[in-house]
Amino acid sequence: MAGSTYTFTQKAEAVEPGAEDNFGGLVVDGNHNAMTGAIGAGIQTTDISASAIVSPATITTGGTTITIPLNAVSITLYTTTEPLLISETSAYTNTFLLPVATVVTLNVARQALLYVKGSGGSATVNFFFQVV
Repeated sequence: MAGSTYTFTQKAEAVEPGAEDNFGGLVVDGNHNAMTGAIGAGIQTTDISASAIVSPATITTGGTTITIPLNAVSITLYTTTEPLLISETSAYTNTFLLPVATVVTLNVARQALLYVKGSGGSATVNFFFQVV
């Protein structure tokens, strides 16, 4: 990943062909026709870290690293109790503030990690990945 122009940690290349290496193709319907308007084949409500983070999750002000599945194209987040700070870096030098009761969808097709923390207290966060 040398020479990358991205500020975030990129996903590793797939080591075997199959379900994890499918961004080059389109999802097909029951008749095997390409679904050109589809952005994903389903949802996943857990990340892929060693100690899986499952939705809904309690996110503290200390921060949590969400490990994005290789086949995820987006993540949708919704916080119910406390605004959420979202960043592409663990230092939280640049953040996006997600207000309570607001839904946001972020594109993460090339991103490996997402950093989140409550802005003033623990936040209950519901999330799902759109996967292909």
